[in-house]
Amino acid sequence: MRPDLWQSGLTLLSGALLLSVSSCGVVEKSPTCNLKGNGLRLAPYSGENLGDKQISLAFLKGPSHVSEEIGHYLEEHEIHATFFVEGRKAEEEEEVLEKLVEQGHRIGSGGFSFTALKDSEEPVVEMKTADEIISHFAYGNQFWYYGEPGSIDEDTLTQLNRAGLGKYIGPIHANTGGEHFVVDEECWRLGMSVSECTHGYFEEIVHLGHGIVPFHDEDPRTLELIEELVPELTAYGFTFVRLDQIPDLRLALTANGGTPDAVKGAEVCHDYE
Repeated sequence: MRPDLWQSGLTLLSGALLLSVSSCGVVEKSPTCNLKGNGLRLAPYSGENLGDKQISLAFLKGPSHVSEEIGHYLEEHEIHATFFVEGRKAEEEEEVLEKLVEQGHRIGSGGFSFTALKDSEEPVVEMKTADEIISHFAYGNQFWYYGEPGSIDEDTLTQLNRAGLGKYIGPIHANTGGEHFVVDEECWRLGMSVSECTHGYFEEIVHLGHGIVPFHDEDPRTLELIEELVPELTAYGFTFVRLDQIPDLRLALTANGGTPDAVKGAEVCHDYE
């Protein structure tokens, strides 16, 4: 056989094999994450070991058009927060997530619908569906999961770890919860003014002295709340830290293969095309 015809035949065969493999779903993936991580646990993480007058801001149930505005305001004041997003919303707001990362914030997961994973019929599917979107923004391989105490039970934990989702650190939950404290989304539901809600947050934070404080980046009034609250807290001597700067979370992150203080462009792994 002529050499040129032989080479052509090999090229065609190679192409056919590649097409066949791709059609079976076996394609080259991005670098694989730490699928043997054990960052998830039954007991939640919090900001209990933060120093006096240190708080970490967590925004829940976004992203939305308000998220970027909040992120911009915080960036202007050299404050970096963590935005725990719903997978079902994040898919339509990837540009917002990219902007938040550029502003120095972290992106975490609340699952696909921000409900307790133990109550989900398919907790692995819910987490992986959200993870496929969020992992692209996890610079420094920082994977955070927000959940209230009791959001994961032993059976759910086993399922998630077997699926390689132990790369997440969590569940993380807020330290707020005083008898008279009202979180922002409840403020708006009750018809409270921004000033009333701000006062409630200030009193609760001063009472706590330190910890993780939750907000919801879905309503423009939360931006107004932040604009009133941050100057008051700063004047009172509070400082703001990001999750990867909280000592026990920083330790857990490092042990799980993540890099504290990572910036955009740092290593990021994900297991999707």
